[in-house]
Amino acid sequence: MLEASYIVLGGTGLIGSAVRAHLERQGELVISVNSKNYTDCLGAWAKVLINCNGNTFRYRANQDPRWDFEASVVSVERSLFDFRFDLYRQVGIFLKDFVEYLNSHFCQYRTNCLQVLAIFCLIAMLFQEREYAFD
Repeated sequence: MLEASYIVLGGTGLIGSAVRAHLERQGELVISVNSKNYTDCLGAWAKVLINCNGNTFRYRANQDPRWDFEASVVSVERSLFDFRFDLYRQVGIFLKDFVEYLNSHFCQYRTNCLQVLAIFCLIAMLFQEREYAFD
């Protein structure tokens, strides 16, 4: 069974990779979970589960609301049962809007945008209002 200090859902995405890289630079053991290795990581344990998983196809919401619900809501609920953890943090929901805003208004150079996003993401994670402890 996999064990680490952190499990990062969406750990290869834009937000999740920034969170994962930061934690790894701090010397933390991180399990990075994405759609390709999700089933291999089922049952993994960590002190903290950080959900950076986001629905990158939000534009499909009007075309296929059922698919959007599955991708945006059911997947989060499923992750609460698929992994074992002491503390849960949800990072990705409001950051997706921030990413879209940055990309459409300010980011002429993608590298600068990613740096700004990484900093914002880490600050948001540290001061996250939604923190859930599970016994």
